[in-house]
Amino acid sequence: VLVTEKGYGKRTPLELFRIQRRGGLGLRALPYSARNGALVAMCQVKTDDDLMLVTDGGTIIRLPVAEIRAYSRAAKGVRIINLSNEKVVSINPVPASEEEEDDAVIEGAEGLGAGESESESEDEGLDGLVDETPGADADAREPSGDDDGE
Repeated sequence: VLVTEKGYGKRTPLELFRIQRRGGLGLRALPYSARNGALVAMCQVKTDDDLMLVTDGGTIIRLPVAEIRAYSRAAKGVRIINLSNEKVVSINPVPASEEEEDDAVIEGAEGLGAGESESESEDEGLDGLVDETPGADADAREPSGDDDGE
């Protein structure tokens, strides 16, 4: 899958990209045009996978890879996301799984995610792990202003 900054993309079979040797000049994967914009990313996916697109405005869209049409390397691709004054900045393939993870939570600027109590959030350290050892925070100290971070 190839995706451009203006929301255009296409699926291209991997077999169309021949292996380059030393001194190879590369292959054109997607012709540049003002309509498409620059190529943002490409990744290897399967037809039953999903693809997450992230824009510079913070919009995240998840769509099935099967909905993106397959084209040759010479084709410009089709619009896969409608953008208004935003650009695609990254893509992330989501492998197909037999069971969806309903418990996945993303905590954003709004605060706690679903199913998480305030006390659970306060007990977590910076890395998200909870140290339940009695007296574990006895060695903790407030940082002083004269430390150089070492």
